[in-house]
Amino acid sequence: GLAVANEGFPDRAYLPEGQLMPRTQKGAVIHRPEIIAANALRLVKEGLTVNGEKVQIDTLCLHGDNITALENARAVRQTLEQAGITLSPLKNL
Repeated sequence: GLAVANEGFPDRAYLPEGQLMPRTQKGAVIHRPEIIAANALRLVKEGLTVNGEKVQIDTLCLHGDNITALENARAVRQTLEQAGITLSPLKNL
């Protein structure tokens, strides 16, 4: 009876199968706000394909442990709002 929310990571690279690229691989963590914002929009609009199955993304996670964290969050918010996507707390799934 638990609600489940599928989480996407716009500041991380994904493997073709839909899993996160290991941080040990070059390019696994994305730092450019404009790329992160574009990834966020794509995740929200298109979802993610995991092992051939389409998965809707319900919530986004941005990592706060890098130097551009605040800039990344602002870029994501602006891009989503400009696309007409309403940001809201995750509740009542």
